[in-house]
Amino acid sequence: LNAVQAMIYQNGLRQLKLAKIYCRKAYEDAEFKKDTTAYLNNLTQLTGLCYKSSDYAAAIRYASQGLQMARTHGWKNLEAKFLMYIGMSQAYIGIIGDAKANMNRCIALCEEIVDKEQSWSNVNDLIYTLGETMDVLCVMGAWQEAATLIPNILKANNLHEQLASEAPAGAIDMYKAFVYAQCMEIYLHTDDKVRSWQKAAGVWV
Repeated sequence: LNAVQAMIYQNGLRQLKLAKIYCRKAYEDAEFKKDTTAYLNNLTQLTGLCYKSSDYAAAIRYASQGLQMARTHGWKNLEAKFLMYIGMSQAYIGIIGDAKANMNRCIALCEEIVDKEQSWSNVNDLIYTLGETMDVLCVMGAWQEAATLIPNILKANNLHEQLASEAPAGAIDMYKAFVYAQCMEIYLHTDDKVRSWQKAAGVWV
């Protein structure tokens, strides 16, 4: 019940503080922990809520626990998500070397998952991971390093568009805009104004 309430507060009502409270209650429920799938999904949500509220130490703590559980059960998608949260959280508290290593591991794992199964959800996860990693690198001022990921995200976006029949309504356009925005910002900060304009205009060269 706590996990369901957490989902309602986050996705339905957008009340993230209450969602976090109910996520934590579910996390502490010994009986709920017996349902590994539900428990790990709740742990993923709790980690994300901690990250979004800038509670990076808690995000790393919960993600590290989830990472071990995901690896034990062979759930690569969840393993990638926990690696992403660990890396992004480390970046914001100044653990730069480990942050980059974990974000790169996450990207490699997502690409491995897509290579094995080119489903819309897998490609969607890859685009999100690449975009979030690029965003964190930009916040750190590592614009050139972020630029090295542009070919990856463009390739993923092309594949994403080919899987439009599997996607929820509006998802393809939403993520296309997400990709365009990431590339445009990076081109602006790496003094590639022509490419920035082309991305803004929707011209891919």
